[in-house]
Amino acid sequence: MRHYKHFFRYFRRYQGKERTGRGNIVRALWNRLRMIDGEDNVIAIKHLYEARNPGQRFDRATYKQIRRGPRAAIRRHFPHRMCVRMLLRPLQLGHHAHHIVTPLVEAFCRRVVP
Repeated sequence: MRHYKHFFRYFRRYQGKERTGRGNIVRALWNRLRMIDGEDNVIAIKHLYEARNPGQRFDRATYKQIRRGPRAAIRRHFPHRMCVRMLLRPLQLGHHAHHIVTPLVEAFCRRVVP
């Protein structure tokens, strides 16, 4: 949680100076979300796999299988609502819009994230 507070403090400071619109913020958030399962993650898991399984081939199917295990265990306990609130906070939605959008995004995330 501390890292988010650090991010948000700097976000608000620069938001006040740069006056970035919601469209640009949504685009930046979307790009950041897409990066979560990016190449850095694949490379890290590949090196761990190869260290624990010398001589065995690592491919995309192996990566997906490795990722599937923790997702099943985490799914029930993952704090979707908290993550959605942190994701939407930079958009500075009004009170009513926030109460409409949050459950919709949360439902989407429950289907997609872990």
